Amino acid sequence: MSQLSSPALPPIQTHWQRRWPRYVAASVAVVLVLYFFPSEQKAVSRSVLAVAKPAPGSSLVATLQTNALQGSHDELIAFEAARDLATRIEDMQVCVSAPEFSSDPASGCIPVQVVNKADLASPRVPAIVRLTPNRSSGTVKILITAKWNRYVPRPPQPASAGKVAAKADQKPLPVNCAADSSSCIPLAEKVSMTLGPVNLGIDKLSRFGSRLSRFLKDLTLPIILILLANWLTREAAERDRRRDEKEKELRDQKKETEDQEEDKRRKAEREQEEEKQISHILLPKVMRLSGNYYLPMTLHASKFVQVSTFDRAGSHDLTFYIFSFFHVSRSLREKEGGVFFKEMAAEQMFKIANNTVRSFVVDAVGGEVQFTDCLNHMETWLPAGERRWPRLAERPATVPQGWTDLEAKFVSAGQTEFDAIRYLLNALAATMHFESNAPYVYWYVNSRTENVFQLAQQIPEPPDHALGAQYAGDLKEFRRLLSVYRVSKEGKP
Repeated sequence: MSQLSSPALPPIQTHWQRRWPRYVAASVAVVLVLYFFPSEQKAVSRSVLAVAKPAPGSSLVATLQTNALQGSHDELIAFEAARDLATRIEDMQVCVSAPEFSSDPASGCIPVQVVNKADLASPRVPAIVRLTPNRSSGTVKILITAKWNRYVPRPPQPASAGKVAAKADQKPLPVNCAADSSSCIPLAEKVSMTLGPVNLGIDKLSRFGSRLSRFLKDLTLPIILILLANWLTREAAERDRRRDEKEKELRDQKKETEDQEEDKRRKAEREQEEEKQISHILLPKVMRLSGNYYLPMTLHASKFVQVSTFDRAGSHDLTFYIFSFFHVSRSLREKEGGVFFKEMAAEQMFKIANNTVRSFVVDAVGGEVQFTDCLNHMETWLPAGERRWPRLAERPATVPQGWTDLEAKFVSAGQTEFDAIRYLLNALAATMHFESNAPYVYWYVNSRTENVFQLAQQIPEPPDHALGAQYAGDLKEFRRLLSVYRVSKEGKP
């Protein structure tokens, strides 16, 4: 059976990813307009003149029909020269210098006929130079150089002193060089003039560069303002985003903390409720074990510690309390399977103390058989039909040899070894007393008393080898378990 899947959501695009075709199209449109849009000011076509005066009463005129040359067609420069009747000008030649053009003739130099002003009304043919533009754009000027020979009166010859005095009062007569060439001499003259400016056309690339420069210059401030506004907007948005993320993070942390606290509270309540239920279920068994076994064993251990505090002379009583302790312990093991405490550490402490002290007693009485005979003998102390633990006053006069051997052992034992036995039974009595009352904490919360771990006697900790090398590890482990177990159980400070 195929599983239905929802369609994948399209990826989120940025503003540039959505708008970049429009931006590119707008940029291309701007470039095309700046490049191809006609100029705002069109060149007005008009003729261009250049005039020179070689001599008073004479003139040289160069005429270009238009100042706007478009394309590669030829344009003509016409030269006309005129003089008055009294002036003689010959051999006039005009040269055109324009690297931007190709000229016809190639040298750019042509002779120009100088006519009398009186003949200006009659038809005449001007000198022509053809120009072909070599470039399609730009503005240029044409340099024109003209040279000629103009006749001037010959200077007078030097005379004697008498003739000079005679002629001093005479004025010189004017000389007409045009009519009397013998009285005149030629004088070479030259003049330069410019014709223009001449517009060869528009350079679209240069015009585009100029327009683009002005366009960017005009847009610089708006672009800066737009970029600044965009930057400020993004910074404000980023600041708001960081603030929102920080607030969200704080809210999430607060919610997570609250959830953790709630989970801890619920877990504690659940564990407490489970512990109550377990205690409620096990209460009958614990009550039976405490009443039948734990409390009697606690009593016998406490009595042993109390009696042995002052003197070992009462070894008769010490032997009874030790055998009574193990008498109850054997019955507990046979009928209930062993101790059942609330904490595992307490059970481990009971196991170490019970086995260690039991080994001490078994060695003292001569072996397991004698130890069992001593315990079995205690069951014969009770009157027929009674079901309870034997009392010290009920001890018969005749007891097994193990009793006497144990009494002798208590008297002859070293102080360190004897204090180790007292230390184990003292801690074990406090532990069993606490564990016997531990299950009742939820039923007697309003009680004026408090279940605390309290040692009956302050007995120093024995060294590891107090009972022999074979029990060094057990004593060390017992001290460690006791230090951990008694934490927070010794009542309010």
